[in-house]
Amino acid sequence: MEQLDALLTTELNGREREGLMKAFEFSFELAWHTLDAFAAWRRCLAPGL
Repeated sequence: MEQLDALLTTELNGREREGLMKAFEFSFELAWHTLDAFAAWRRCLAPGL
């Protein structure tokens, strides 16, 4: 997170900053949904765990 803050405080114009934030948001959402899908898959395979 410190690296992201450092990037955002450097000389980025508005479009670059917006693009970077959208990419970060997309990667976070992708990771979140991947973990959620994995948890659902695990619950189906081993409901007692």
